[in-house]
Amino acid sequence: MQAKQLPWSDAVAQKLSKAMGNDQALFEREVNANVCQIWELLGGDLYMITRSEYSELVICAMEGKGMSKVAPEIIKHAKQRGFKSIRFHTQQIWLAEKLAKFGFKEQERIYSVEL
Repeated sequence: MQAKQLPWSDAVAQKLSKAMGNDQALFEREVNANVCQIWELLGGDLYMITRSEYSELVICAMEGKGMSKVAPEIIKHAKQRGFKSIRFHTQQIWLAEKLAKFGFKEQERIYSVEL
């Protein structure tokens, strides 16, 4: 798997716009502060934003095609880098079945209301 780390840009933000939802400004700050990282995978078919929380790799946002293809490689690379777990954030309920194939289990659901 070829993974290329990218800086924040409007072009990359467009690629991840659905996955980021209303959190684009937050991700822009966190990427620019090196809290989060943006990755281009599969030659630009798939993009993701990650961060590290202690021994857990957090996939904050992912958008594009080929997740099933790269998931085993992401898991392998996370293990090689000493992570003990991976947490994947998504608003896409249909991804539950795909993620389950790789051992992911739903941990919680979050509800909010704008005031």
